[in-house]
Amino acid sequence: MPVSKPQHVRNVMFSLLALVAALSLTACGSGGTSGGGPVPGGTSTVVVQLTSTANDQLIEYSTGVASISLVDKAGTTVSIFSNSNVYSGDVEWMHLNGAAEPFLAAASVPQGTYTSAVVTTSGCSFTLVTWGNATSSAGLTTATYAEGSCGEGTGETTVNLPAPIVVSGKVTVLNLNLQVGSSWAITQPATADNPIASYTIDPTFTLTKVPLAAAPANLTNGLLPGVSAQVTAVSANPASATITLANSATFTVTPSPTATYQGITGFSALTANEIVNMDLAIQPDGSFAATRVEVDDPASVYANIGWYVTAYSPLGTYGLQTTEPEGCPNLVQFPECQGLLLWDASTTFNVSGQITNVSNLPFSPDFNNSSATPAQNLSGSVYGTGGNQNLPDAQVLTLEPQTLNGTVQSMTTQNGFAVYTVSLAAYDLFPVTQQNVGAYLVPITNPTTVTVYADQNTQFLNTGMVEQGQGLRFRGVVFNDNGALQMDCNEVLDGVTE
Repeated sequence: MPVSKPQHVRNVMFSLLALVAALSLTACGSGGTSGGGPVPGGTSTVVVQLTSTANDQLIEYSTGVASISLVDKAGTTVSIFSNSNVYSGDVEWMHLNGAAEPFLAAASVPQGTYTSAVVTTSGCSFTLVTWGNATSSAGLTTATYAEGSCGEGTGETTVNLPAPIVVSGKVTVLNLNLQVGSSWAITQPATADNPIASYTIDPTFTLTKVPLAAAPANLTNGLLPGVSAQVTAVSANPASATITLANSATFTVTPSPTATYQGITGFSALTANEIVNMDLAIQPDGSFAATRVEVDDPASVYANIGWYVTAYSPLGTYGLQTTEPEGCPNLVQFPECQGLLLWDASTTFNVSGQITNVSNLPFSPDFNNSSATPAQNLSGSVYGTGGNQNLPDAQVLTLEPQTLNGTVQSMTTQNGFAVYTVSLAAYDLFPVTQQNVGAYLVPITNPTTVTVYADQNTQFLNTGMVEQGQGLRFRGVVFNDNGALQMDCNEVLDGVTE
């Protein structure tokens, strides 16, 4: 189908703007973070952010990170991270597909040129949701495959450097990107005669340097949007907060002078134990400034964040494949910290504060008790057990951004939005879980198709223009619009092979 002139012009404009931004940010990053070449005997603060690149085949991929080292051109190894208790801080990578979160800050590293890196891992696993299994012809199956030591017992990984890493200036930001598709394989599927599948887990990473912009706008230049964490301490003078992520990483955050606040009056209103969602800008000294602070429920004890996988009858009970159990104190006191939750008439339904243009969409977006649908990414704030069947009640249920990998089938424009019709793979969580929605949910008419809406605020991080037949990753919130999947998109990235 030919692209209409307005759409073509729009894509060209997006591409030119992205190119200009990339060039300006690169220049800014080179001057602002490196301060020229390495200084003999000098050191730099190294910040490591985590991200991943994946299609939609897995709903979870987890590793413990035991160590990260850089190796210079002389063969000298410099350790920048070591964790003796690797199982205390597992990293879940699928929620980082097209997103990023901080992992390490304030590591002092000798300045120099590093030509390779070594990352060791332990406690690796991946999870698939499928319809049917080796011993039954139908039914929703969630299967997790795990290794105590990754890399078939070696703990070793593959780390690719597209270019040498030059550590210089006051701060160097590194992006550790898990290439999910090449990091696992089922070598022998389960069968009725042999119900145990054979598999391998071999994490493969790409490590690059991030040019830090003066005003970071996305994960490619120093802004980490949508970081979920628990506040563990606050300080009034100077204003700061200590936050702990689900992977146990802990950081000190200060407020940006221009920060926006959602569900909270200001930074000074933060209290210990609150669950927050923040946009964090990496500063020239390697610290973090919050440019957006969202608190959906100040009274919640913890939050389950993950994929809505299973709908149960009666309506109001849902099974969550938790990827980020924020603030979970212990599984004895809160046994459903990573499982079933309830919602009822008192539950408040929210849309993530990361999405600010919902009211401008060309359709009427609904997220409520009847329109919530399996495969959406949800965050449920919880007070504790004691609800129906002693399951925890979600006091606030928030629709969170998620990344979908698909192929552009058609393009048009509507009310200031570029509109893409995108086809999903049959293994995507939407078509798989729709086979199990039951009679009490609004079914998705065509669960392999999602309509994506992008406006002038959407971050186009993909290479080149958006074109028909192109595979791309789209990140945003997905609504069930009377049986049709509609995404309000805030980020577009290069796609991954299905």
